[in-house]
Amino acid sequence: MVALSRSKFGTGPASKSLGSGVRRHKNSKTSELKLASRRANRAVQLDRVKWLRAKKWSASRIHSTLVTELGTNAILYRTVAWHCSRIARISRGWNPKPRGRKTDESAAASVIELHTTEPEISAKKISRRLKIPRTSVRRYLKRAGAKFMRAQIVPHLLTAAQKQARVKLCRVLLSHL
Repeated sequence: MVALSRSKFGTGPASKSLGSGVRRHKNSKTSELKLASRRANRAVQLDRVKWLRAKKWSASRIHSTLVTELGTNAILYRTVAWHCSRIARISRGWNPKPRGRKTDESAAASVIELHTTEPEISAKKISRRLKIPRTSVRRYLKRAGAKFMRAQIVPHLLTAAQKQARVKLCRVLLSHL
């Protein structure tokens, strides 16, 4: 529900209430632009932190420089210190974001081998038999190109005798109508 209201003194521009005590000024485009410029300013400051840290400056010296240049718009000291410690860890060989999952090649090979010997076996039964998570079994099978089907009898997989029995049953049921 959007309700229009006056400012708290009863005069001034109307603002929209967004519920739960949140108000948005009617000139929200302006505030969005200010927010975007603050984000860009933050990115520029963080680039400056990286550059100064590469010159072996301390976190307190970097922060005091930012404060003298930008005043109250400078990023917090804690942010500068965090980025300085992160830069130091990376320079020592720390990998900040390891990408992807580690694949156990022997487990993947045994899953694929079991699937080729028994194609009707479910991922749940494979996971129980090999004692690995079911989600890992499904991931290994998907990488191998397996197609997942629900465990039910599909008409195009029936034998000739099963098809005949099905036709006979359908005729019996139709005769009762």
